[in-house]
Amino acid sequence: PKYLWRVTHSGSRSWRDPTTGDLIAADRARSFSDEADLKQAISHHIDWWNRQPNCFLSVFSDERHARNWAEQRDRTSPTYIHKIDTTMLPTDACLFDLNWISVTLGISHPFASHEFLILHHVSARSIIST
Repeated sequence: PKYLWRVTHSGSRSWRDPTTGDLIAADRARSFSDEADLKQAISHHIDWWNRQPNCFLSVFSDERHARNWAEQRDRTSPTYIHKIDTTMLPTDACLFDLNWISVTLGISHPFASHEFLILHHVSARSIIST
């Protein structure tokens, strides 16, 4: 998709680098040795009870879905929606369609529609609005 939307809030397992403005996953060093390792990382990411640092940032291909998601977050702290231009992502960026990768790897995730995963970080230059 041309645009993606990232929702950040007080419970997000990522942070914004104060120097670069990049959105950074909690585990930015994780790599995958095989398909089973990738499956485990994705399974941990989509498990809301798992609070371990992970290497993915969830983004949405549907703005309405992102806005609905943002409205469901904790209303006592700020929630932000970042619009990402995918043509501005670095050429080495890893982007996974969660619906496709879930089916491919045999992961059960009923809310995969419109969700994508970006590995490690979203560059500030690709964030066109917040």
